[in-house]
Amino acid sequence: MPKAAPARKPAPPKVDPLSQFVDELGNLEAELAPLKPKLARVKALRELLRSAAEEWPNGAGGRLAGRQWDAVLGPRGNETTVDVPKLQSLLTLRAFLPLVSITLTKLKAQKINPAIVGQVVKVESTGPRPLDVVARQAA
Repeated sequence: MPKAAPARKPAPPKVDPLSQFVDELGNLEAELAPLKPKLARVKALRELLRSAAEEWPNGAGGRLAGRQWDAVLGPRGNETTVDVPKLQSLLTLRAFLPLVSITLTKLKAQKINPAIVGQVVKVESTGPRPLDVVARQAA
């Protein structure tokens, strides 16, 4: 009588290599969810306190005193800008045009004919993907 083939163990289910990161993200979001209103309030308070220092000299910092805490504000940070009209006057049109950046907001603000806008504006699905993490239902 021939021997029966030994029973094979079923292969373990394949685990998506990203599953641990999905679970980690879900756990972190669940842990942080109760803090969202507080984080929004922190942002609003920071904006309020910065606006209180609007009249301070740009190079000066200072302190705002509370009963328990002090808010220490530093001097304004530097921002770099380009004098576009001056740059245009110093360059040839051929050198200047590759530097020009046109936004949809600028086109709308200049009230460009919608027919022209339709010819030059394209929409492509190249932006970031929305990502929501949802709890799995128990089986």
